[in-house]
Amino acid sequence: MKRFTASDPRQQGNYRRRCTQAMACLLAAMTFSVVGFTQSSSPKPQSKLLVIGVEGLAPGDLDGAETPVLSRLIREGCANFQVQGEAQDAAGQWASLLTGVRPNKHQLLDGDGLKAKFDQYPLFLQRAKQANPEWLTASLTVEAPTLHDLLAAGSDLRLSLSANIDPVEEAVHYLSRSQLDVLQLHLPAATSSSDLKAAASRMDRDLGRLLQALAARDAAAEEDWLLALILLAKPATGSNPAPSHGLVFFGGKAQGGLQTESWRLTDFAPTVLQHLGVATEAAWKLDGQALPLARTPAPEMVAAPELPETWRVFSQSMPNSVVEIEMRPFRTASGEPMWMSKTEIPWEVYDVFFLQLEKKQEDRDPREDGVSRPSRPVIPVDRGYGHQGYPAIGVSYHAAQEFCRWLSKLSGRTYRLPTPEEWKAACLTGGAGPYATPIQANNLAAYAWYYDNAELRPHPVGSKKPNAWGFHDMHGNVAEWVLTEERKPLVYGGSYMDPAADLAADQWKRMDRSWQKRDPQFPKSKWWLSDGPFIGFRIVCTTPPKP
Repeated sequence: MKRFTASDPRQQGNYRRRCTQAMACLLAAMTFSVVGFTQSSSPKPQSKLLVIGVEGLAPGDLDGAETPVLSRLIREGCANFQVQGEAQDAAGQWASLLTGVRPNKHQLLDGDGLKAKFDQYPLFLQRAKQANPEWLTASLTVEAPTLHDLLAAGSDLRLSLSANIDPVEEAVHYLSRSQLDVLQLHLPAATSSSDLKAAASRMDRDLGRLLQALAARDAAAEEDWLLALILLAKPATGSNPAPSHGLVFFGGKAQGGLQTESWRLTDFAPTVLQHLGVATEAAWKLDGQALPLARTPAPEMVAAPELPETWRVFSQSMPNSVVEIEMRPFRTASGEPMWMSKTEIPWEVYDVFFLQLEKKQEDRDPREDGVSRPSRPVIPVDRGYGHQGYPAIGVSYHAAQEFCRWLSKLSGRTYRLPTPEEWKAACLTGGAGPYATPIQANNLAAYAWYYDNAELRPHPVGSKKPNAWGFHDMHGNVAEWVLTEERKPLVYGGSYMDPAADLAADQWKRMDRSWQKRDPQFPKSKWWLSDGPFIGFRIVCTTPPKP
């Protein structure tokens, strides 16, 4: 198929007529091929796909922008803004997304297409075309040669547009006048950080135009379009943490709302193939899996001892910050009330303590660093796993204790680390274990991140089901500090690195020197665990909330 380009707006009309004629000829040829050679005419598949890729616009860039259309897609469809990838450049991220395999397989590294193994790991559209050669497919890109080559694989019509041509207008043109089955569209985002809000609002208007084009199609009532929006963040640079990407699905069976489950870029290809009715095969060796876009039922709760209504949930707020800690009640072994943080302490909460964010900029005292506040670490604090919504990791028990002292002084309540007995009481909800109610060995994966499902990395707090008293991640994700009556630190609950047996409520570990093996300082840091990214903490409060 010929590659069409257009750069002069004065030639845009002729250019479009040429492309439309090519599309018509292509459709006629494909129809003749299907009818004339197969001697049968099966109906056109009704499941169709519109892929919209926005490169350089991260989910966090949407804050403060006017995006009513996107809000509707999220509310009525299914979305996740904490999608993780591994590639270090944009081309590798696109390759992971379109193939369903990780960079170590597709080998598109640093934009070097010569090493890519797309013959062994084809793009999803190539697989769809192989299963349905009669489908009509197209791709439109804007000044993105590498991406154009990627999207062009499996496309019947391949258009590479210059920046002075409106790609959405072109997409609307073909959606209105052709029997497309799959259209892939690349939208350029902002070129500088000052343009991000404007780019987000512009993208939202473009989404509205595309939705109108789909609704106006002659056969709209008989078609089942899935709109798949990709927000691909710029790759991390230097020691910065790996960014999170966004995936939004609208139409088809997508109706799950905003999700916090762990999604990865490699899940995109099997998800859209499932919508198109193309069954994936084990021989493809995909790293991703089709995402459950249907609404997830509310977490199941089984019988557990009821707590008095006076033992109510409260939120601990902080000055000069919007973050809060939800504290939930539980019954100790002695029957007394106590409150524990609903999740492991996440980075956005720990950062307030670590970076003095509760103070105004001019009031922050650098002399506190390493004295009453954590010192600046020698490696990125989140190890590139993720920051917003992820558990604070590599935190020493001394740092966890100082966090509690700081929060107690700040709030006027008494916060501290739990004892082993208190931790187990909140975990087991009055039961005898080994797992929290209603967890059993056969449903552990629904409640915990551990060796079998975590891919050796921590995940956002609260992304698994809670126990019967509403506490998330009591098993797995990161192991949690507790302090014995003899002031000895232990960790309970197991982590993403541990097998299921080590997640039992009666399993614990002592502080190990290997958790600071690579710390180059002498003496070793009392604030950070250089080799303990599987360690976090949660807190308890002994002060009842005010009526």
